Amino acid sequence: RRFHEAMLHPDVHPPTFLAKLYTSASPIDRRKRAGQFFTAADAANWALSIEPPLSTDDICDAGAGTGVFADAILRKCGNVRSYTGVEIDPVLALCCAHVLDSANAPNSFRVWYANFLVLRDRMFRAQGLKLPSYVVANPPFVRFHNLAGRASVLLSLKSSLGIELSSLSGSVAYFLLRAAELAGADKSKLIEGRGGRLLFLLPKEAAGAAHARLLREDLRREHGWTWRECAIPVVQSAVDRRSNSLALLYVFEQKESPVTSHTVRPEPAVCVGDVLR
Repeated sequence: RRFHEAMLHPDVHPPTFLAKLYTSASPIDRRKRAGQFFTAADAANWALSIEPPLSTDDICDAGAGTGVFADAILRKCGNVRSYTGVEIDPVLALCCAHVLDSANAPNSFRVWYANFLVLRDRMFRAQGLKLPSYVVANPPFVRFHNLAGRASVLLSLKSSLGIELSSLSGSVAYFLLRAAELAGADKSKLIEGRGGRLLFLLPKEAAGAAHARLLREDLRREHGWTWRECAIPVVQSAVDRRSNSLALLYVFEQKESPVTSHTVRPEPAVCVGDVLR
């Protein structure tokens, strides 16, 4: 009862409240290995104001955490067609579900306990979920040498997009490629001039590395994505005491078809626990 009352208190921001509870109970070494850090409410609100979702958008929140983007969408953006928060940590997935419940979110807002990096378009359909037209993420920041079992995901992304990630790529690059694949899966939207959108909050280190710049260029050349970058003018979450080290990247699908094409190879088998388990 006290928990329920706290979640509904007008001075409480539920995602931040739950993030503080989570960080107080979860060892910092575990959170570092998983690359977990939490987005400030002001950062989420500002990012969505720069590129607002449309009422026709199907949003996927990749690494939803405690649901800060879901909360911001419900409070600030009005109606969207659907929201799917994907989260691999079972406790955080439950936290996100509590946030949706406390906000009286519509039935079109769902939480999916899953590994975003292994999701394919058919998996969304199998769950009765809309394919995303808009992916938002503040992805976990895990360096390449700490990524376990990445070979199968690398092969999956290369077979579907024709892009080979650098061996130096960390988790951010994997999230970006999978998001581009999912948001670009419905080719009819591109023909109609309604290409998908990606809204990523990234550390400057992840955004500015040479292999990260090359990846953005590959996405532009191979699949018609363009991008622009803005510095976030607000401090990062006080939950984990991180500094304002994020840059905000938006990647837009172009109206025209990609310049080049690639051969689609059979999909490799992937395991949900392979990466970022």
